Amino acid sequence: MSKDTVTIVGAGVIGGSYAAWYAAKGYQVRIYDARDNYESAVREHLRTCISEIPSSNVDEAMERVSCFTTLEEAVQGADLVQESGPETVDFKQTMFADLEKLCGSETLLASSSSGITPEVIGAKNVYIGAVWADSSGYPDCRPAFYEAMNGAVRTGTKDESGIVVKAPFVNLKKKDLVLMGKSLGVPFERTWSCYRDGEKACGRCDSCALRRKAFAEAGVPDPLPYEVRPAF
Repeated sequence: MSKDTVTIVGAGVIGGSYAAWYAAKGYQVRIYDARDNYESAVREHLRTCISEIPSSNVDEAMERVSCFTTLEEAVQGADLVQESGPETVDFKQTMFADLEKLCGSETLLASSSSGITPEVIGAKNVYIGAVWADSSGYPDCRPAFYEAMNGAVRTGTKDESGIVVKAPFVNLKKKDLVLMGKSLGVPFERTWSCYRDGEKACGRCDSCALRRKAFAEAGVPDPLPYEVRPAF
């Protein structure tokens, strides 16, 4: 996988752990935290975390870490922004409004928001990109799972909440997703399917096989480098 730039917003325990992992894996890491004089404490925490990651070089990883005092500086050139700030609705909504203004359309925005439920923010729909074709290894990719999930949601939330879990791709073939991506101009060279991390996809795992088959059936070249390329 290409080594890109990741911005971490919020450098507490969770954000710091993200930063340590990305730095250890070769990514350029840019950190923003609203606390005053946070850098020295964060760097000490990162050194400890990185030292526990197998085959990592702490000094080399730390050279890839930069800390900033403004959000605008931190997100410059970011391919991914991982937000790990306070678990409050006001903070998340304000932060992502700012990120949408500061980041380009090519930047992926992600959030650590395990404590905020759809009901709290008044959301009616929760979307997931599951595909039934993956169900041989992941039973929760089957339509029956989402039917059961919606039953649990209806039972566990207020009657007026109206929350629905939607899986719009679940009945599509994977080749259909490739064709959809092509029509939208998806940069397939920057996508990853392999179960293993590395410079090249292995070409042997189930996920690589499903990806290769989907591209072949769609008649679209797969630009991802593979160690081996099984024919389909």
